[in-house]
Amino acid sequence: MNRSIINNDRIWGSVLIALGIAAVLFQPFEQIDKYIRGRTDTALTFLLLIIAVALAGVAFMGRPTQKAFWLVWMVAP
Repeated sequence: MNRSIINNDRIWGSVLIALGIAAVLFQPFEQIDKYIRGRTDTALTFLLLIIAVALAGVAFMGRPTQKAFWLVWMVAP
């Protein structure tokens, strides 16, 4: 079976594990929280709506690797 490196499950598993470790170490969502604190609720609502639309699009039309990335992104906080 001749599969390219981009379609290799072992590679994507390693990438997802690395993203999980980076999320624990660097806590990017706390940094984002510090940045948007004090901003208006309108900006946050707009951002959340964009994310919701993107998630719905990936859920219906995304590849399994994209779904796995978004799942890690949602679970990391």
